[in-house]
Amino acid sequence: MKNHNHRDEEQLIKEMTDLQRQITNLKAKELTGKRAEEAFQEQEHFLKNVFESIQDGISVLDAEMRIVRVNPTMEKWYSHAMPLVGKRCYEAYHGRTKACDICPSIKTLKTGKSAYEIVPKTGPKKEITGWIDLYSFPLRDSATGQIKGVIEYVRDVTGREKAIRDYKI
Repeated sequence: MKNHNHRDEEQLIKEMTDLQRQITNLKAKELTGKRAEEAFQEQEHFLKNVFESIQDGISVLDAEMRIVRVNPTMEKWYSHAMPLVGKRCYEAYHGRTKACDICPSIKTLKTGKSAYEIVPKTGPKKEITGWIDLYSFPLRDSATGQIKGVIEYVRDVTGREKAIRDYKI
């Protein structure tokens, strides 16, 4: 797997945010009838293709931590919690009733800045099944600049973390 760095992930998130802004702007334009619908469907199809091509996990959350959109990787990792959309992330991903103490997305919502943590990956019985790098990026309203949610970029680092823990023994 290609080794990504934080800057690559920020660029990817920026491009996705720009694409979402383009879709929003497209909706707002006064295109008529079939042409507007076709243009919107084309942009939506493009965004869907981008989401599906990313092998790491992507979640889009609103300001109340509800899942708005995920890519197929997240659906695969958390198939036991399907459907994911509409649930709060901590319920779907961690089987919790409140946000995690180290949640980078809460930090991003509070500060408006990107955040990062290594967090446990949990299974259907709330057991720790591995570890993930969780990058959280602010999702801003294109008109007001206000934060309206976060984009989470998630990478499974179970192998790396296991090697580190084994090495320390």
